[in-house]
Amino acid sequence: MDDAEGYHTRHFITQYATTAAGLLRTTVLVVTINTSPPIPPWWASLKAGCMVDTNAIDSVSKDTCSSQGPRAFPSPAWVKFSVGDIVDLENYTLSQSGVSVIWSGDCSGTGNSCIVIGSCTFTNCPAHGVLHVTATVKYGSLETQFNIVAIDGTYSQGGGALPND
Repeated sequence: MDDAEGYHTRHFITQYATTAAGLLRTTVLVVTINTSPPIPPWWASLKAGCMVDTNAIDSVSKDTCSSQGPRAFPSPAWVKFSVGDIVDLENYTLSQSGVSVIWSGDCSGTGNSCIVIGSCTFTNCPAHGVLHVTATVKYGSLETQFNIVAIDGTYSQGGGALPND
């Protein structure tokens, strides 16, 4: 009999008859077997985070990121969110294939990363402020969610017209 996902219950009934005393003894043994595949070791290593781009060398931070640094004008503000079990300098990457990631909130899409890119006007490239993002990660029957917050206080250095304006 199937129970909760990944479990199967088997019932064994054994009957013993003792004729000398005229007794009948019945034994019922119930065994529940976990038939779910084992959780892979890399699953426990999953992390999610973000990076706010600046003029400096930037690196990914787990769960939350922020920057007040300068950007070259006319570079728009951008924030990269990522999930994975391997840390690359600017993002997390996945070592396994078959992993599904769905992004929601202030960044939407699929794949192990999601980027929010701002825009520039004639004289300004504003920062994003606070961004809230959720990454839903699925692998087979496993599922987990990460909530990530990015605080973009970057600013444009310089000014003037954009090229070709």
